[in-house]
Amino acid sequence: MTKFLLAILCLSSLSIAQIETHKWETKTVDYLLQQNEEKSTTIKTNNVSTLLISSAQIIYHKLFSEYDGDNCPFYPSCSTFFVHAVDSLNIVFGSFLFADRFTRDLNFFKGFESYPIHKSGKFYDPVKRYIKSTSEKLIVINEVAR
Repeated sequence: MTKFLLAILCLSSLSIAQIETHKWETKTVDYLLQQNEEKSTTIKTNNVSTLLISSAQIIYHKLFSEYDGDNCPFYPSCSTFFVHAVDSLNIVFGSFLFADRFTRDLNFFKGFESYPIHKSGKFYDPVKRYIKSTSEKLIVINEVAR
């Protein structure tokens, strides 16, 4: 039985063997990773807290992220999520939202079925998923005031 399996293995490898008329060619291999997300280094805001957070995010990106690589499984990246959260809410609620996101980033045991997949192949988790629209905020404020 083993001789039979060995014979089949040898015969099947003949069909994919290299022949003299079709030699393999050398190819230039590029090992550089493609950048999916362009990091902006310009800050367009008048909000002081957003200006400070954006500056810290740019410094973090220049000092650590470029050398550490693209390790965040979410799109947008965790640092970009933090800046968007602070810009959309305020420094306190943005920090809480980022802390929640960061703990989800580090949780290896939780399933990721609730996240859609972005075209970059990462989990899509934008800030707008956690912020109610302005009309919904007004309804909530009116209900609390009553």
